[in-house]
Amino acid sequence: AKIRRHGIVGELEDTVFLHFIDTTGIIPQAPSITSFILVNADNNQDIRVLQNNDHINIAILPPLNIRVTGNIPPTGSVLFNVGTYEYYKTENQAPYSVYGDINGDFQPGYFGPTDSPNIWVYSTFLTATPFSGPNGSGVQGEPVTIEYNVSFNPGAMKISVYPNPTQSDLFVNMNGDETVELILYDMMGKTYYNGICSSSQAALNLEQLEVPKGYYFLKAIYPDNSTKVIQLLKN
Repeated sequence: AKIRRHGIVGELEDTVFLHFIDTTGIIPQAPSITSFILVNADNNQDIRVLQNNDHINIAILPPLNIRVTGNIPPTGSVLFNVGTYEYYKTENQAPYSVYGDINGDFQPGYFGPTDSPNIWVYSTFLTATPFSGPNGSGVQGEPVTIEYNVSFNPGAMKISVYPNPTQSDLFVNMNGDETVELILYDMMGKTYYNGICSSSQAALNLEQLEVPKGYYFLKAIYPDNSTKVIQLLKN
């Protein structure tokens, strides 16, 4: 800074050097992303934590949004990028969600062309980058990317068994090409079969599985963690 002094004789100019010292001793910490969470945009409830290479079947799920959790200061922000559609959005306050919210009411997002019967599944990725300041300012944290698959197969939940009742052989028909986990258990919870089926039909021999006569349940678990349970009778 320069200071001018005026007098009768003339004008003098002094130079003053100012040094600013940080006395807090606090080093700014980079914010971080901890998890991606799939949200029901109808009732604003969390559905589950999204894992890398997860599967989302929007034909059997409600309108969706995705939020992130992490070490983000109240004045921070998160920049989202959905790669397939080159969608960018910056959220300046919690809950930090890809498609935004209105006072905690999550807005439904666009997860793909559900009205296109020729498109059954596609892969995409989501990147979240945290910042310590608003609008992508301040200290930038490490970007975190998660990849996931989206399908529109309404037949994924169409599963049937025959014959029912049965004495021995049980055939399971599944419409769709998704990998399905099948669990056969009794009314007390004892498991007689637990296996992965990747074809459209599976055959179980209840005699070989040593299944006694009585009532049982066959549970189908799909890649998006949705389930369907069918009651069986073994004669």
